Amino acid sequence: MPLPLLSLVGWSIVPDFITKNLLSLLHRFAILSVPTTQPAYRKQYALTFACVVLGYLSYNLIDSARSMPPNFYQILGVEPMVDEQGLKVAFRHFAKRNHPDRPGVGRDGEELFIMVRDVYEALKNPVVRFAYDRFGPDVLQWSKTCTTTREYIQRGLIQSSGYHVVVGSFLIFWSFVGSSSGPNAVSFWRYLLYATLFVAEISLILSPSPSSLPTSTLALKGLVTTYTTHTPLHTLFPQRLIFQHILFLHQLFVFLSFALGRVVPVLLSAFSPNNTLSPAQTQELIQEIFQLASIADRETSMSSHILLHSIASPESTTSSPPSAIAPPHEDISSFALQLTREIEELVVENNIKKGDGPFRSVWQAAVRRGRDSLASLSESSSIQQR
Repeated sequence: MPLPLLSLVGWSIVPDFITKNLLSLLHRFAILSVPTTQPAYRKQYALTFACVVLGYLSYNLIDSARSMPPNFYQILGVEPMVDEQGLKVAFRHFAKRNHPDRPGVGRDGEELFIMVRDVYEALKNPVVRFAYDRFGPDVLQWSKTCTTTREYIQRGLIQSSGYHVVVGSFLIFWSFVGSSSGPNAVSFWRYLLYATLFVAEISLILSPSPSSLPTSTLALKGLVTTYTTHTPLHTLFPQRLIFQHILFLHQLFVFLSFALGRVVPVLLSAFSPNNTLSPAQTQELIQEIFQLASIADRETSMSSHILLHSIASPESTTSSPPSAIAPPHEDISSFALQLTREIEELVVENNIKKGDGPFRSVWQAAVRRGRDSLASLSESSSIQQR
């Protein structure tokens, strides 16, 4: 399975799974008190979920930062601000250690030596070195169509724009498809994060040479030495080039976007002062309440109908529909008298059944005689039919 798909599955499954189990362990070992109300539990879950997602985010960022391939200067073991003479000396030392004629270099060492030699030959040109620092090894394939700094920058910006077009289109699509009520606060912060990424990338690509260079050599050094230390990324990763910082910003944007989409809604839902529902959720809840009320009303009507027909005499039983619970208005008095007698008989019958005195034994004897007579009648009728 590709690594981006694995990361997406991890963002969808791992945080919820770890949060539930971690919260259960914290409650079991009394590190956190078990909440007695639903809002308190939701707050605990939201905070634990945020910690899990931020921890998972930090792990992915550190892993991606450590696994980034080294640049040409890191392979040679020199600073990115090294001049042409220092670059030549570093390549000579590298060739002495990794030349294919030396024993123990192997095929991998030979391929590395050929790659470093080709890059070194290309970076002798200050314009190519200027473009390499900003766009990476791809510029080595542009020498057939690009010769000046302007042409390299234009080609690099066109290539970089593909990423931003795809990401921007996806953000617009997801803002309307991923949320039933249209763009929300999370979408706004995603757009702001995307705009920040775009501005930072353009600033890195078009950044000038370090201002600490001497004025007399500024024009030349603008091409030969293109590394600047004026950004936090250069302070955090001093050995990396601009194109590596841009790759790290892309990874940071993806991970922060996932964190915004997962953490912010959970925190807002748990710590909202009113916990108010959206209009769509309110309408859905009202519909469910009406459905439950109609079901309860129908069940109550059917139960009442069955109860009244069970205590009514056989003579009063008609073929009226089940919905006709009330008797006709003209027979209301006679029906009330008959219903009263039936209820009285039912109450007396229940009292006789519940009693422990002689009435209970008499009742049981009468029931047995009735069952015996009913059985004998059924047997005689079956014999006559034969």
